[in-house]
Amino acid sequence: MINVVFTGSYEHTLDPKGRLILPAKFREQFQAGGYLTQPTGQCLALFTRPVFDEVAAMHRERQRTGEEAVANQARGFFSRSFEFVPDSQGRIAVPQVLRDKVGIDREVTVIGNSTRVEIWDRERWALEDAQQDIRINEQFQGRDISF
Repeated sequence: MINVVFTGSYEHTLDPKGRLILPAKFREQFQAGGYLTQPTGQCLALFTRPVFDEVAAMHRERQRTGEEAVANQARGFFSRSFEFVPDSQGRIAVPQVLRDKVGIDREVTVIGNSTRVEIWDRERWALEDAQQDIRINEQFQGRDISF
């Protein structure tokens, strides 16, 4: 059962060694470590161990079908997943191979997205965020969507 919800957005900079300081708000949930992966072509994601275990179980279950496309998806996901434990300053290493795949250099935006934390190239996130504003305005046409 997942009971952590990540929210908010934070601008950060990778250090010269490619390390990211986790936003203070997220550090406690990752104190014992987690997994860094590339779930899409646009960003990286941090999963807590329990959430990653659920995702892994879902992939195992889906692979039982024997479909090649499902096996390829799992292969891609797991080959781009790296276990991490933050250091005493709350930093995690972001492997160069993952940074290259999503175009991250130094300037990033770290966002909460429900059960995961996403790491975006800052410029790419600004474009995505602007598109989100347009989609929300079109979908809800000015209606209040708060509960």
